[in-house]
Amino acid sequence: MFIENIFRYPIKSVGSEELKKTFLKKGSTVPWDRTWGICINKSQSDNHDWIPPKFFARCYNFKLFSAISNVFDEATGKMILKHPLLKDLEFNLFHDKDFNNLMIWLQNLSKENFPQPKNLLLSKKNGFTDTNYPSISLNFTSSLNDLSGFSGFEISKGRFRGNIWINGTNPWIESELIGKKIKVGKVVLEVIEPILRCRTTEFSEESGFKDVDTLKILYKLNSNLNFGLYCKVLKDGIISINDNVEFFK
Repeated sequence: MFIENIFRYPIKSVGSEELKKTFLKKGSTVPWDRTWGICINKSQSDNHDWIPPKFFARCYNFKLFSAISNVFDEATGKMILKHPLLKDLEFNLFHDKDFNNLMIWLQNLSKENFPQPKNLLLSKKNGFTDTNYPSISLNFTSSLNDLSGFSGFEISKGRFRGNIWINGTNPWIESELIGKKIKVGKVVLEVIEPILRCRTTEFSEESGFKDVDTLKILYKLNSNLNFGLYCKVLKDGIISINDNVEFFK
């Protein structure tokens, strides 16, 4: 078993970035993962460690967000956002004055009848993950391949917005791992709970349009809507692509 991919999402629901390696700190998320979020309430303040997902503009509400990709320079704050329907946007996440251009760019993709993106919020501590604790989302390539085979449609990793993808396991091994620990080099993760999936997984990260009934397929295959696991970091260390993975109690 080994790590196949590592991803982070500096702005929640606004593009992904693939990494070759990263440092995981006890009690924290992947560095810079969901550090910012697009708030739909202008009055929402930055004085929060965590805010529930419903207060953010997400792919769940704005389907075209699914096709956003990004390039982020954590040293300078420079970010480039790309979307097949728009010109690239270059701005700086460390400069408040750039945020208005970001909101205008995102509003061009916000076609649904939901509250519009209004403000960019910075998490003061651990990132705006979907859980109320700092989590790492873990997914399994074998389960994805089984899901694709069952559906007859090649379902991509990007739909699930996971942090770590593991290859070399049996399909759906995640159902056996709740409460267990995962070791990668010096890093130890604790598996907390399964990830209950939403309609975001039905939309293509290439076009932003719906092209597969992922939830119906998941339920037909497994009688639930779970895919992947939420974990906590118990022990610090660096993880890299191709690192070996061990499960233990």
